[in-house]
Amino acid sequence: MIGADLEVGVEPTSGPGSRHYPFRLVRDVVLESCRALVELGVQRVVILTFHGGPMHNIAIQAGIRALRDA
Repeated sequence: MIGADLEVGVEPTSGPGSRHYPFRLVRDVVLESCRALVELGVQRVVILTFHGGPMHNIAIQAGIRALRDA
């Protein structure tokens, strides 16, 4: 299964296609996506990102924790 892109970012790189959203919204979107994958029974998740901003990475880490806890 391949999931769709989450076109949200905290401190995104500048350029076409970059969409900036507040940290809480990005974290909530990541968490909900991870919860939905767990509900589907997914056993492994690979998260790819090219953003390097610290808040963006913290939002992703919240999703990783949720996956581990599940």
